[in-house]
Amino acid sequence: MRVLLSGAGGFVGSHVLRHLLMNTDSTIVAPVTFRHKGLPERIESSICDNPEWVRRVDIPHWDMTTMPSFSVMHAVNDCDVFMNIASESHVDRSIKDPVGFTTNNVQLIQNLIEVAKLVRPEIILQMSTDEVYGPAPEGYAHKEWDPIIPSNPYSASKAMQEAYCIAAWRTFGLPIVITNTMNIIGELQSPEKFVPMIIRNLRDDRPIAVHCAPDGTPGSRFYLHARNLADAWLWLVNRRGENWDLQMYSDGSSRPRNGSDDRQRHGEAPRGHSASDQENRCSFPASWPRSTLCPRRDQDQSCWVVPASGSGRVPEEVGRVDS
Repeated sequence: MRVLLSGAGGFVGSHVLRHLLMNTDSTIVAPVTFRHKGLPERIESSICDNPEWVRRVDIPHWDMTTMPSFSVMHAVNDCDVFMNIASESHVDRSIKDPVGFTTNNVQLIQNLIEVAKLVRPEIILQMSTDEVYGPAPEGYAHKEWDPIIPSNPYSASKAMQEAYCIAAWRTFGLPIVITNTMNIIGELQSPEKFVPMIIRNLRDDRPIAVHCAPDGTPGSRFYLHARNLADAWLWLVNRRGENWDLQMYSDGSSRPRNGSDDRQRHGEAPRGHSASDQENRCSFPASWPRSTLCPRRDQDQSCWVVPASGSGRVPEEVGRVDS
């Protein structure tokens, strides 16, 4: 299997890259520019444990807001799987520069689809977010095909990507799978994100901002480790071609946490450990809980996968995440 993986220099993409290397014999084409938030060190950390992995990763230069060069097209021409993770994703940046931010995300999906029309991969996985649905009323969990009501330019740009993918499926017959993922956490996450920000501010004895509703109620979040997302995508890839229609999957955790809970959880260093020690354990844990992906909320699972509406089939088992 040959995989086009965009965003491998990013936080989530680097976890997907490592997961593919560990659990498949795939060759991975990972185009990069490092013009946005991608870091070469993330790719290095994903492949450094095994010399064989280095030979299985091709890293061409491709700014996805433009069409690829001849050499990039040669690298991706025989890819069986497209995984699109590359996108600007920080809400505050989308508010400061909504036009540039949105233009980037829309152009890259347009160009990816143009390449897919030529290559005709067996499956195209598009990473989206639950934020396209807007805030959920208390007690309600968004599901596939809920109305799209984005709350900021970031979520609007992801909704645009979804709309373009759906149009590509209907117009060009491309095998699209869209996953709407909750808040992702894990090693190598950018410090501007919420959990690393809490840890950093605790270390530096700085105040922590918790976003609240007008009535003072803290917002709630579902958390998902990046490796669980990687495993869910691999599960989908291994079932490519089964009863294909446009598929949309939601994933999240079984237990929402509000901002105050997060602040208290990360702020309470266990006895005998400093806040700096707590930072190391929260950002780069030696052993993160690995839960079986399952099609139902069960006990305290960290991830769940629900089949798209109308698919008529609930998977019985979705394997475990390996470290």
